[in-house]
Amino acid sequence: FRLGPNTGVAARVASGITLWLTGDVGKGVSRASDALDFARKIDHPFSVSYALYHKGYLSLLRGRYDECVDLAHELRAISTEHDYAIWQTLSTVLEGAAISGLGDVEVGLAKTEAGIDLYQGLTPPPVFWPFLLSLRATVHARAGDTATAMGLIDEALAIGKEDQALPWLAMGRADLLLELPEPDLEEAAASYATTIAVAETLGLKMVQLQATTRLVRCRRAQDTLPDGSEELAALISSFKSGHDEPDLLAAADLLS
Repeated sequence: FRLGPNTGVAARVASGITLWLTGDVGKGVSRASDALDFARKIDHPFSVSYALYHKGYLSLLRGRYDECVDLAHELRAISTEHDYAIWQTLSTVLEGAAISGLGDVEVGLAKTEAGIDLYQGLTPPPVFWPFLLSLRATVHARAGDTATAMGLIDEALAIGKEDQALPWLAMGRADLLLELPEPDLEEAAASYATTIAVAETLGLKMVQLQATTRLVRCRRAQDTLPDGSEELAALISSFKSGHDEPDLLAAADLLS
């Protein structure tokens, strides 16, 4: 980048996403909002763009797709005004992924692919690429193209296999194993178990919850006991905030 975000904004953004992933949901969401408010207060357009993108990405992780679309539109407006090509491109990717999550998979896929095509023509920091491959895989999976989604996840894993912050890629691959014409329940269950172990080691409680929820579903499909319900119930009760988050609601609904 020829510019960079204000250090206070960058720190708040990183802290917000980390707190959400580690299970301090309320504080994480608040910190991400604080980053955007602070960027606006100091009237630094690049920092506003930075905060909008990362808050939008967090909205995707949270399943708050309407919110993500709104943030993507605002990001596009400010990045277009100031000619921030990378943020313009990422706004399109965010919007496409969110639209697919809202159910319009064809439009979402088209927007996501258009954004990726533009992104690959730029010289962005490589740190974003595994995350974008993961988003792209999710969109293709929603569109029913499991083979392409699997290839994208495998590419992301090859890049990020040494990155301890990416265990959800393995979880995403396990999800895809269940979408194959002949679902591989055994390998999927093993992948979920591995993800849970890695997430627990890294303190990524939200990822641990997501993977445990999936593992319980998978074991029930296999008629395997114990199915992990006790572990999932303990995880849910360990969250002090965020019980209206889609992931926590889905876990609680599964146990009910």
